[in-house]
Amino acid sequence: MTSGAVAKRYARAMLALARDEGDPAALAAGLEQVAAVLAVPSVAAVVRNPAVGLEDRRALVRRLVEDLSLPKLLESCLFLLAERQRLDIVDGVWRSYVRLLDQALGRARVIVRSAVPLSEDDVGGILGVVRRLTGKENLIPVLEVDGELLGGIVCEVEGVVYDGSVRTHVDRLARQMVMGPGHG
Repeated sequence: MTSGAVAKRYARAMLALARDEGDPAALAAGLEQVAAVLAVPSVAAVVRNPAVGLEDRRALVRRLVEDLSLPKLLESCLFLLAERQRLDIVDGVWRSYVRLLDQALGRARVIVRSAVPLSEDDVGGILGVVRRLTGKENLIPVLEVDGELLGGIVCEVEGVVYDGSVRTHVDRLARQMVMGPGHG
């Protein structure tokens, strides 16, 4: 089983427990914090090292719980992951958890990449277009500035990419010029 599939199984179980016992949004926030800490290169090197013993992994989890004031449910899940030498999949668990939580709440994240920061009016207009294209009403914008873009925007919603970047338009125009009329 791939680490992505394993992460999704943990995420599914954590969401079920969070719905029964607590606050699913708080668990998502805690998972995001832990994933960020575990992504720090010096910490990631320890987490991925199979020679690091169980006591050291437990000590790391205890430190995370104390420093980040994590919910009890997340603490239990992290200790389980530590015992099974799976702390390296926390980022995947967090990403899967957020997707599952969004689905359960009927919402979708819209990743909007632009060359420059967007105004609130720009974001509102983009979300309006995405609502019409997808039929989704409950949208959460995730804004990213991408210096690689010449202009325009690229939106991603649930794995579908809507590319309105200048580079894509220029590339399309260049292909049409090379191919000749009628090959658009």
